[in-house]
Amino acid sequence: MFITADRFWRLVEASALQAEKVKTLVGENAKLEATVEWMRTHINRLEEERALLLQTVYHAPVGRVEIDRQIRFEAPAVTGAPLTEEDPVQMLATSQALLEDVGDDVAARMGIKHNEDGSLKYEH
Repeated sequence: MFITADRFWRLVEASALQAEKVKTLVGENAKLEATVEWMRTHINRLEEERALLLQTVYHAPVGRVEIDRQIRFEAPAVTGAPLTEEDPVQMLATSQALLEDVGDDVAARMGIKHNEDGSLKYEH
């Protein structure tokens, strides 16, 4: 197959333009990845501080959310343990740990008590 010289030089020019666009996009992508990494680091730090503050106030362990570098699906990892779609047993164990009974002493310090009929009442 033969092409004209004019067509050849237009293809070379178009190729150079595409290479320049790729170079620009690679630079922009690097900036965005750095921004996401900065945000991930600061959000994880804030979540850690929040958990420590809640633990100090309520005297009970508080789970914290941690954003992983490579999120395996939409939900972020809880308490540092990466959750994967392939491991539903781990997901179930983690969700059950978040709903664990804190005990009567901790509940009393949090202002949670029981009425005579067994329903919960909150006192602040």
